[in-house]
Amino acid sequence: MSATAVNAYISAHPIVVFTKSDCTYCHKLISLLASLSIPHHVIEMNAVSPAVKDGLIKVTGCKTVPQMFVGGTFFGGYSEFQRLYKSSPFLNKDHDLVKLLRPLNIKPVLADF
Repeated sequence: MSATAVNAYISAHPIVVFTKSDCTYCHKLISLLASLSIPHHVIEMNAVSPAVKDGLIKVTGCKTVPQMFVGGTFFGGYSEFQRLYKSSPFLNKDHDLVKLLRPLNIKPVLADF
């Protein structure tokens, strides 16, 4: 059930960010996405069941937040997005992250537990 719930979240929206309300980097990532007018769906980890939290760890291998999925692919967190933002002249013009990341051939991280 835990990985199934995580898969349902990341399949339902093009960009999903798992956050915690007391996380500074979560706030930074959400603020940066919002400042770029990039639509995203936030899952607040303080409001989900322990099974979903465990499922997220199984899917990503990470215990920290934020964790961002783009087009069903685990992208990373604030640091990874900030690096992309600073290094990509296209990000300011093309806010379709799914389209931007597709050429990288990153495999979706949908887990099947």
